[in-house]
Amino acid sequence: MDRGANGGVLGNDAKVIFKRNKTADVAGVDNHELNALPMVEATAKTVTDEGPVVLVLRNCAHHGLNRTLHSAGQIEWCQNEVCNTSMKVGGRQVMKTVDRHCIPVNIIQGLPCTQMEPNAAEEFDALPHVTLTQGGEWDPAVLDHMLTENADWVSKAKRNKDQECDSPFRRQQGRA
Repeated sequence: MDRGANGGVLGNDAKVIFKRNKTADVAGVDNHELNALPMVEATAKTVTDEGPVVLVLRNCAHHGLNRTLHSAGQIEWCQNEVCNTSMKVGGRQVMKTVDRHCIPVNIIQGLPCTQMEPNAAEEFDALPHVTLTQGGEWDPAVLDHMLTENADWVSKAKRNKDQECDSPFRRQQGRA
């Protein structure tokens, strides 16, 4: 799960159920590119607080290798809540879906991951379906918001429960 990804990229832990007539170019660190990946819809089995479910993943680029990279923003646009901060720093490590399932998030080598595996046909028929990402066209620009264009951005961003912290780098009164 990547807060910086603007779309999901499916690995080998999901099952493609529909291939769209569209492709996507994916760029990453050091301008590494995966060109013309097919856009697909897929399913995968995962665990929740209420038992196993089949995840429905729409508008994802299909790479087919390694773990799926989820876009936190794309999942949130579908009205799901992503809490992917490690518990070791006060986070919750869980996704809360719009239909009230809680999906655990593992932190592996500092990266949030969801345990998934391709579902069998009988699991697709028998298990509840949980939609993580919407169908139709996905445009990550729907999340764009320029906070710095608002002169009063601090009052918009800060919350009452935010704690003030004493930093050793803060300038002390009377010192240069």
